[in-house]
Amino acid sequence: SGKLYSYRILNRPAGSPFITRYAWHVPEPVLDVAKMQDDLKRGDKVVTTGGIHGLVEKVGDKKHLLTASRVFHDIPSMNDALRGEGGLTLHSRADLEEEFLWFFTAYRYHEVYETFNPYVRIPITNYVSPTEVDLWLRHEIYEEPYRFKGDSLSVDDASDRYEEWYARSFFESYYTIFLKGVELLGDASLTTEDVDLQKEDLFHAVYERSPEPKRALIVGEVFEEVLRTERVQAAIKANAEEFEQLEQKEEFESRVFRNDYEAHVVMPGLITDTNAPTVEGNKASWSKFMTSCYFGEYEIWVESRVVNWWAILLTAALVVIGIAGYTIGIARRKVGRA
Repeated sequence: SGKLYSYRILNRPAGSPFITRYAWHVPEPVLDVAKMQDDLKRGDKVVTTGGIHGLVEKVGDKKHLLTASRVFHDIPSMNDALRGEGGLTLHSRADLEEEFLWFFTAYRYHEVYETFNPYVRIPITNYVSPTEVDLWLRHEIYEEPYRFKGDSLSVDDASDRYEEWYARSFFESYYTIFLKGVELLGDASLTTEDVDLQKEDLFHAVYERSPEPKRALIVGEVFEEVLRTERVQAAIKANAEEFEQLEQKEEFESRVFRNDYEAHVVMPGLITDTNAPTVEGNKASWSKFMTSCYFGEYEIWVESRVVNWWAILLTAALVVIGIAGYTIGIARRKVGRA
């Protein structure tokens, strides 16, 4: 069993509004354009660059679109390629189990997508239960109808608590980094104890000043007003690296939500069980699952089995031989008695 990933890369400085949701815009010159052009002059439609095979399609007089793909022949190499950095890239891990059952060989493919949520200091379960999260996802994201009359009220109630969790989690991420900056600054006029005493005032000031997603832009300004000291900016600069990392994670979060993601797994043999909403032949498909990854890990799995015809034929042959041997033995004993 293998897995095929396809990538569309638009490799030019300016993006395209027509394919922005279906292609990865890479402004830097990372592709071997010269080799691609040589291949095209020879009439080749398939090119190879950087270890990735690609199909080149002409989309304009001077423009070509490369649909790249890579085949992983084993799970370890795929996991190495898909290993990401939490909060900055999507990260998934997979495993494939194979069990020989004589007449059948059973396969189970399992893949886990890790959360890309940059605000993870406060667990969402402190405010919303896993059941309520699942109910909200099923109705709002997967557009499933409510199963019971009270479900709509439960979703409304959970939505208010979710908003509180998001606000608290957002604030805690910035607050923790700022507190470390204060500690690194080591200024007697701005201590961690002084800041901690005004934590709730800081939270409400940030939350009320500006709705997300622009809240991050005014954190420093609000902290300065509440704490009434100009040393706030100095504390932010003292831990500038972590502030920049959090901002990068927020930008990545925004990019993830601007795109749609699908996962397709083609299994050997006949699919016997899966958590995929769509199955066509031996292909299982998942869509709209990235929102689930915001709240925690998302798992996809599929099981299949392949008929071992050689084992069936071998067993049949052994049975025939056994019956024939038994029959011959009986016949010989009868002849001997005669």
